Amino acid sequence: MLHIHSLQHALIQARDLHLDAGQGIHLQGPSGAGKSLLLRCLADLLPWQGEMELHGRSVWAQTPVQWRRQVVYCSTENHWWLPRCADHFLHDPRTDMDSVGLDPALLERAPAQLSSGQRQRLALLRALDRQPTVLCADEPCANLDDHSRARVEARLEAFVQRGGMLILTHHQKPSLPLTPWRIENGRVHHA
Repeated sequence: MLHIHSLQHALIQARDLHLDAGQGIHLQGPSGAGKSLLLRCLADLLPWQGEMELHGRSVWAQTPVQWRRQVVYCSTENHWWLPRCADHFLHDPRTDMDSVGLDPALLERAPAQLSSGQRQRLALLRALDRQPTVLCADEPCANLDDHSRARVEARLEAFVQRGGMLILTHHQKPSLPLTPWRIENGRVHHA
């Protein structure tokens, strides 16, 4: 279980929120409310104060690298730094490519040769390749066509069904069964 005892950033506050294995959260709120900011704080990618635990172990009892291996942030604006797409994976992703509607041959290409939608789906697979406990997915279906969106949502649902924990922001209501959290006036609460 992920337990946010308190999380404070200059722009947002979250207190006493829980996420259990096999549960997904749909983070809601208007543009600029701090949804992406919260996800980056949860993944310990931005400075914040407070206390969080994952399976009863404090974030402060771990190195940032240990925490970030368990709580992975996946952004729509993903970055690629190696020559081939395949070079960004720890494990061979070929068998998982079809789950998001991608041809395994794309792995041999340079990231710049892919469309933004192809890179977006590949970034999701890259995040899942780390085998996270919690996936913080920021707009994972933005700019995808209906067919690709359905494939990505099915892949995220499979992650949750296998016991993963998912917190996602979305530009529209996802078809996944998710519990809503809402950010209003800088405060995160159950919707």
